[in-house]
Parts: sequence; structure tokens; C-alpha cells
Amino acid sequence: MRVAVVGAGLAGLGATYFLIKKGCSVTLFDELGVGGGASGIPIGLCHPYLGRSGKPSKFADEAMSVTRELIDVAESTSGKRLADRSGILRTDWNPTLWYPDLENVEGGILIKSGMTVLMREYVNALYASFSDVELVKRRISSEDELKEFDRIIFACGSGTGDLGFDLPLSFVKGQVLIGKFNKSLERTIMKARGHLSPFKDGRVQLGSTYEHHFSSSKPDQVVAIRDLQSKMDAFFLNQDEFVFEECFSGVRACVKEGYLPIVERMSEKAFVFTGLGSRGLLYHAYYGRHLADMVI
Repeated sequence: MRVAVVGAGLAGLGATYFLIKKGCSVTLFDELGVGGGASGIPIGLCHPYLGRSGKPSKFADEAMSVTRELIDVAESTSGKRLADRSGILRTDWNPTLWYPDLENVEGGILIKSGMTVLMREYVNALYASFSDVELVKRRISSEDELKEFDRIIFACGSGTGDLGFDLPLSFVKGQVLIGKFNKSLERTIMKARGHLSPFKDGRVQLGSTYEHHFSSSKPDQVVAIRDLQSKMDAFFLNQDEFVFEECFSGVRACVKEGYLPIVERMSEKAFVFTGLGSRGLLYHAYYGRHLADMVI
């Protein structure tokens, strides 16, 4: 079966991985290339819990397991460590229930299953693990452009809004700042809806903004610095501790109600996989596998 996957971000790559395992011939379409959209933010976080309530996300255990499978594949392909699996520290959290992977430590609660992922390296290594998958850098706007394929999967994130589908989505721009940090940071720290995450080179990522009104998907460091000031204050950062160097942005497709992504059949040949929002790492593999089961 010949399958076209439109979108080479987390959703498209997650679906592609499992379609290949089922014996499909897959062609990827993305005008920006692998990880060219929101999936290309330098660092991504993966953990099983919801907001301040501390409740596990639906299907969290299995979703985390399948995500680890894909990260293992990417790390094996690249020969590099692409995910810090030492956990994520929550410093302002009081979960309603206690779960086995939570531990009281100095400074807060450690989510032992939490992972900090080098996103660009991950998505490119995952793509490199696919054999005989062609990537076509081309914009696809409708099903009619891909008539030669048996199945079409639209997994194009914020680009879903241009396809004319009637889906309950909103689009949120997220920006992060990269800079030098003069303190040692062992692992990601989460606080005040923000995070401070370490790179291997000693720099850190501070994120993220949640912009519902924006005129461009491109980085706007003035807005990013303004909106992230409260997170800097929460981490007690000042100009001597955090020296800004770069700004990155991406637009996420989010479901308007709830948080589970949308995986639906739109026509005889076409399917849509979107609405991952900020839970792309948690759900891209789990729902990619589910979609592959729907397609075959």
C-alpha cells in the first residue's frame, strides 16, 4: 500500500514509523523539511502528568512506553544520547494523588519518568532510521494533489488550518529563549507553567510563551522576552545569570476542548492526525500506532 504522509514533524514521523512496520510504502511531504515547524523547537519535554492537578494523562503509561521505543530507535541510529532520562523536577506542584514514579527530593517533586529531548536531533535521527522513505519538500493543500496514493495522512500540525477541514482546533504560538546560564543545571526544572532545561553545551532553554494572537509564526524576541519575564522571575533569573542568545518559535495545533489529539478518517482515502498541542512527545508514537492500525 502506498501512503502519503503530509507533515514531517512529530505526528507525521510517528505515523510513518508504524506504517513502515506494517509494510507500507511511505512518502513524506513537508515544504519545510523534517522538524521544520513546532517540532523543531530545540528542547521538548515528555512526562505523563496534567497541569497543576497532577493527574496522569489518558493512556499515559503506554504512551510513554511507545515514545521511549521511538527515542531508542533514534538514539541507535544516531549513536548519540538524544534524551535526558534523569527525570524532571517540579518545584511548585502538589499532586492530588501520589504515583510510583514521583519522588520527594530537595527542591520539589521529581517525575522520575520525565524526559528532556533534543528535538531537532531526535526528529532527524528518527527520519534517518526509515529505509526507502522519500521526503518531498512540497506544500500540499488538498487530497486531490495526491491521487496516485492509496491512503493520505494529513499530519501537518498548524498547517491543518489551511486544508478546509471542520475540526475543533485553535493555534497557539510558542516561543523559547536560549542562553548561557552561569549555574549548574542537572536536569529540567518546571515552575509557573515554564521550564528551564539544560543543553549539553552548558546553555539552557527557557520556555514557553502561549500566544493566541500573533501575526507571524517567525520568532519575535521582543514579545518572547516580554512574555517570558514572569518565568524568569519565577526562576529568580537576572541578566547576570541568564544571557540571552537565540529565540525560536513554533505554532502548535491544539484541540479546543480536552487535550487528546484528533485522529479521524476524513474521506475514503484521507485521514487526519493533529491537535497534539504541547503533548506531542507524549502522544506522537501512541496515536501514530493507532492511526497505522486504522489505515491498514
